[in-house]
Amino acid sequence: MFHLAIDHCHQVLLKKLYIEAPTRSPNTDGIHIMSSEGITIAGAVIKTGDDCIAIGPGTKNVHIRGVHCGPGHGISIGSLGLHTHEAGVENVFVTDSVMTRTQNGLRIKSWGRKTTSFVRNVVFENIAMENSYNPIIIDQNYCPYNKNCPGMVNT
Repeated sequence: MFHLAIDHCHQVLLKKLYIEAPTRSPNTDGIHIMSSEGITIAGAVIKTGDDCIAIGPGTKNVHIRGVHCGPGHGISIGSLGLHTHEAGVENVFVTDSVMTRTQNGLRIKSWGRKTTSFVRNVVFENIAMENSYNPIIIDQNYCPYNKNCPGMVNT
């Protein structure tokens, strides 16, 4: 599922990384961050079948710079709100990066249900998009595979 998982960590520096998976490989996040603080990713090339970098619940103070993503799903915050009492994401700064042949460039995704989760203080700056289908997307009704979605009646 993840090439590199950062979970319950503090003050981590990831520098000069190269991560590659087959383009059609599902759930192959390059870097997955959750419940962590003070994470810096600098100078990475990430080519996967899923999120280049995924930022999950309980994460704050993330700096991403000089990252080249693609193919894949780009940089994602979330999905958030899967659980009712879930921590949020805050203070995310992404700069000087490139998304090439990505399904999404920069994405924020949350489930369409009541939750304590949130996203705040996010800055995307100096990001180049090359052949990205959804350069910037905010999905507040995230529901992969359209099954058991909040508020949806399955027949």
